[in-house]
Amino acid sequence: MEETVIERLRESNKRYDERQYQDGLKAGQRWAMHKADAGELRRLERLQGRLENDWDTWFQSDDTRAQSTAGRFVSEVAPELSAYPGGAREFWETAAADEHPEDEFVRGFAEGALEVWDEAQAKF
Repeated sequence: MEETVIERLRESNKRYDERQYQDGLKAGQRWAMHKADAGELRRLERLQGRLENDWDTWFQSDDTRAQSTAGRFVSEVAPELSAYPGGAREFWETAAADEHPEDEFVRGFAEGALEVWDEAQAKF
């Protein structure tokens, strides 16, 4: 395959991931401002603290994990929903109007929600 094709697709993939991240960031901010409760945001904050340097890696799907990144996020942040089939899908439909968000969207969502939570806590 020609190097120009590979480079073009590589750049296109980067732009796609960045759009996913930015869309997730906005959706996470909206969710935190209008739908999330303090418990969900506190669990998200604890997840970030536990992961420390592995934060970005946690949002990368691979074949060794039983759950998608979106499913693992719900398990951590809204465990009551992950206890039944369809709970993760319900969370994402309600929170972001997307049943199966991609990894970069979920990372952006988490970071957008944390931005709102951090700002709110500073004013408590």
